[in-house]
Amino acid sequence: MCTISRKLISTGIIIQARIDSSRYPGKALKPLMGMPAILHVIERCKQMKHCDVVILATTDRKLDDDLAEVSRGSGIELYRGNVRDVLDRYYQCAKSYGLTNVIRVTGDCPLIDIDISSKVIAIFLRGSYDYVRTGPTYPDGLNTEVFSFNSLMNAWINAKLYSEREHVTPYLWKNGDKFSTLSVESKIDLSRFNFALDYPEDLAFIRKLFEKLYHLNHMFGLDAILDLLGKNKDLFDEMPKPKRYEGYYRSLKQDPP
Repeated sequence: MCTISRKLISTGIIIQARIDSSRYPGKALKPLMGMPAILHVIERCKQMKHCDVVILATTDRKLDDDLAEVSRGSGIELYRGNVRDVLDRYYQCAKSYGLTNVIRVTGDCPLIDIDISSKVIAIFLRGSYDYVRTGPTYPDGLNTEVFSFNSLMNAWINAKLYSEREHVTPYLWKNGDKFSTLSVESKIDLSRFNFALDYPEDLAFIRKLFEKLYHLNHMFGLDAILDLLGKNKDLFDEMPKPKRYEGYYRSLKQDPP
């Protein structure tokens, strides 16, 4: 379980979020089981193994003051930085906390699986990798990325494209010849499942999952969701189609030809 302490901080989870999402503004604060959706992300991250601190990294605008208040009320750390250059926000945040290893989680993952994320973190810490992530065979919405501070600094110095700055890690996974990387894959292909919160229809579906499973285990994971959907075809049919990398593809349009 993550400890919220500045003592001997080495490995930390940085959750990125801002209130004015281009696809679904305000989604981070939308109510989910009586509390803001982002708080479910935070509470799940606090239960992950092999990390020392959880930090919400939002922007330094007044617009994101409410997000900052949620982080303070949850007992985690807070960093406020650049709006569009999220790579800079991550680098400055990791540097200010003296992190050696960084775990990247986005604020649109209220169903992030504690065990899967902990497994990805453990693989990174046991190996000699620069960058490890959940692969595309896992459902969207369970995304976890782990990288060394040195790799983050390398990207911060060398990444020039808008898409590389806005989405933090493209420079790492696009340059496999420069970094030791690993994609952790599911035993079975679950890429057709979508548990990310990007649009109103995603929230409607996620709310139904929480209504069915939250009272049994507040931290229910992928296995419980798959079991529920396997027994309830109507609910499975309501699941929005995956839109993996949609934001990244949009940002590519702002890169030079």
